[in-house]
Amino acid sequence: ALLFSQLERLEIITQKRLLIWQQYYDAFKQLQPKIKLPTVPENCQHNGHIFYLIMRSKIMRDALIQHLRDQGIQAMFHYQSLHLSEAGERFGKSLGQLVVTEDMSGRLIRLPLYIGMRDDEISCVVDALCQCEKY
Repeated sequence: ALLFSQLERLEIITQKRLLIWQQYYDAFKQLQPKIKLPTVPENCQHNGHIFYLIMRSKIMRDALIQHLRDQGIQAMFHYQSLHLSEAGERFGKSLGQLVVTEDMSGRLIRLPLYIGMRDDEISCVVDALCQCEKY
């Protein structure tokens, strides 16, 4: 029932997420190249389901997460490499080292993005991140 109601509002939900995504993108363009922003290939569309940043190092990523947490903002690391997860180490197999995967999992940060975000909440995230000197 929940999924069906969301599917009925899919266009509205997607538009709101894209709006927030674009606000973040526009606000953080000035921080490049210190922080890498999401890349959307020219001939592709996205649905704004996530906004991530790629930091220069895991230390910088962790410091930014803590800075945002200190401001009352929940930003998360994006993912753990599956081969390094408990189940991955127990059941998985990989041929050789997965250097890029491990590097990216240590540098990605996911910012809050949900359809109920108010403009003042978006501004709070933008201001806190732009004022941070941890990168």
